[in-house]
Amino acid sequence: MDYLGQERATKTTSESPDSQPETATLQDLSQDFHLFTPALVVCRGGLDRDPVAFYTERRGLSGEDRPSAIDFERPLFAGLGYSVLPGNVSVNWDHRLYAIQQEMWDDCVEFIGSMGVFDRMRKHYARFPWNDIEIVDVLAMQKRGGILEEIPMVRITAFGVASNRVFLHLAPSPDPPTVLPTVARKPPRDAEVQEARTLLESS
Repeated sequence: MDYLGQERATKTTSESPDSQPETATLQDLSQDFHLFTPALVVCRGGLDRDPVAFYTERRGLSGEDRPSAIDFERPLFAGLGYSVLPGNVSVNWDHRLYAIQQEMWDDCVEFIGSMGVFDRMRKHYARFPWNDIEIVDVLAMQKRGGILEEIPMVRITAFGVASNRVFLHLAPSPDPPTVLPTVARKPPRDAEVQEARTLLESS
């Protein structure tokens, strides 16, 4: 396979999410950190590496500049499933978000979004576009409790998979919080089909 291209979130400061107070919500956190999930890239993209760890390593990030993984007791998504990351770390992607400082986000999204895979044996080609969706702010829900007049929401970025066989993206919930965001499946886009054909014919 070829590589192509390059538990608790808390308060609003530019420190690590882990160091912030338990009274904060995801909306509070999003003031200083961009929230995102690469779940589809890891679980459905055919990539042979952890894209967030790869980005961190390639950029030589350390300390507060590193993206932070946040695992929640309650699910944020449905149907993303589990995977095992390097180091034998099992992740339930329905319960995980990543947070990175806002000033680092443009570089992060461009890096992961420019990645791709081409597997000649399986004739698999994929790129990783992204889209923004709103999800339920589970920390705000826990904080408020009771009957809410308005469901607290927060905007995140979700990476998808655009392959020569299928287009996958994370679709927003039609009825939050009863229904969780889940994977939407569409026919492949012409661009990836043509790029895959060109690569196969030249290999």
